Amino acid sequence: MDLIKMEKIIKYIIITTIIGLIGYNAIYFQSLKERKNTVISVFDPNVLAKDFIQNKIIELPSMKAGEFLMSLKKDSLKFITENGKKLGISTDYYFIVESNAVIQAIQEENILITLDDKSAVEMLIATDFIFGNTVREASGIANIGDFQNTMDFNNISIALNDKIRSEIIPPFVEKAEKGNKIYFKGAIKVDTKKLGTTPFRIVPLILTFL
Repeated sequence: MDLIKMEKIIKYIIITTIIGLIGYNAIYFQSLKERKNTVISVFDPNVLAKDFIQNKIIELPSMKAGEFLMSLKKDSLKFITENGKKLGISTDYYFIVESNAVIQAIQEENILITLDDKSAVEMLIATDFIFGNTVREASGIANIGDFQNTMDFNNISIALNDKIRSEIIPPFVEKAEKGNKIYFKGAIKVDTKKLGTTPFRIVPLILTFL
């Protein structure tokens, strides 16, 4: 066998060996059990909203509604920027407030109340057209930086609003009458460009009769 043929044979052996190694390393065997454990779970905003409504709202930090309103009168911008929550560069800030109150009127989209304190200030409890991010932002239930896409983040608000419209509001509205004494806990949005707009509209998280 001449030298040229020998070199060709060696070259073919080397190439075949390299191809074989590449093919071997490209094949990865995984048991069915391991495969199931590595499946990426899909985010479900309804699960998050359900857990929040059932387990988190009672202990959610809040301000007395009367104190909130009094603080707004004293130094609005300072109070809002130091105590409110907001998303990005928005001019909207969000708060969780609570108080005892008295129902003054049952309206089409809200219930008009007066705080059961010395101020007797009027506020609105939303009973219809509940949209937006007020509850998500005021509660701090989620941080946009924890999500890979904005759709999942926005769907949290949709799920929360759906829960409020379907589970919290109906049983209360069904029995509500003028003169009822109630306790409420809910979320408020404050637009720093419209500070003079009153009364504030509360998206309810807890509504009970006293």
